[in-house]
Amino acid sequence: MAAAFASRGCDVTLFHRPGTIDLPGSKYEFYGVPETFRFQEVPWPNVRGIGSFLYARALARQMADTSERPDLIYGRHVLSLLTSSAQDCPIRVEVHAPPENLAQHIMFSRLLRDHRLDRVIAISSALKEEYLRRFPGRDRLRITVAHDGADPVRGVIDESSTAISGPPRVGYVGHLYPGKGMNVIAELSRVLPMVEFHVVGGCEEDIEYWRRKCSRPNLILHGFVPHARIDEHLARFPIVLAPYQKSVQVSGGKGDVARWMSPLKLFEYMSRARCIVASRLPVIGEILEDGTDAILCDPENVDEWKQAIERLIVQPALLKKLAEAAHRKFTEQFTWDQRANRVLS
Repeated sequence: MAAAFASRGCDVTLFHRPGTIDLPGSKYEFYGVPETFRFQEVPWPNVRGIGSFLYARALARQMADTSERPDLIYGRHVLSLLTSSAQDCPIRVEVHAPPENLAQHIMFSRLLRDHRLDRVIAISSALKEEYLRRFPGRDRLRITVAHDGADPVRGVIDESSTAISGPPRVGYVGHLYPGKGMNVIAELSRVLPMVEFHVVGGCEEDIEYWRRKCSRPNLILHGFVPHARIDEHLARFPIVLAPYQKSVQVSGGKGDVARWMSPLKLFEYMSRARCIVASRLPVIGEILEDGTDAILCDPENVDEWKQAIERLIVQPALLKKLAEAAHRKFTEQFTWDQRANRVLS
């Protein structure tokens, strides 16, 4: 999004907390983005209970030290937005889930009363409706729905890469947190022994767990891959999976985002013109349509997933049709640049 804002001519500084991994190169190389904006790291003190507050205060100080008053402050960390009072300019907050506890509810209520707030950006229609339900009668609760997105693939997509030759390859890209559907993929590798299942992503602990639990030769665990290299893996998988369960956890095993999420992997799949088999969940239905640009399956019925994959293997015309329709929808609605236009309008 920072790169998309910059592509519109904005002068962008991205304030962020320290990373948790050692990057092999620059942040721009790691994420595969142009050097059109600035990264500015803000320390997050490891002080139990008040680390978030100290981070927000440090961020406010850094913002106050900038030479020019910003035209817009855009962020997700509500406490940081509240403490940036020295910068008397419009604020827009992006939300990915409802407040998890009373403290978060109170902070968001305070933000709603801040005269600088002019927009809330929700990543799904379901999330917008939940905020309207939780904060009724708030005249200032202007909410724009902006699903997540992806960058268009550079160059021309090789249409032959959607064809299946040799052992069928089915891919998954993403984390392996509970609810992401690794259990479905492991079971599919058992019932479809002639299909190769490639899993790209996951921390070392999760990868080791699944290697012990499921050692079948047709389940290949590639481990963590930098974001900039994801596309080269997706190019190898004519069929890709998004087997989200009815409850989906995020990093650290916290929360349940199944009702509100806007999965990045779906848009990356669509950008690469892959044929998608995904879970039949209401929030997924905001993005994909069963039989038109994807096949949607009951997240708990492995037999449905098995039948969908078998159907696509023997019907290459259907595979190509769904992949092309998904790519067409992506280019019309879900690029990062289009999302930047939506949230800045």
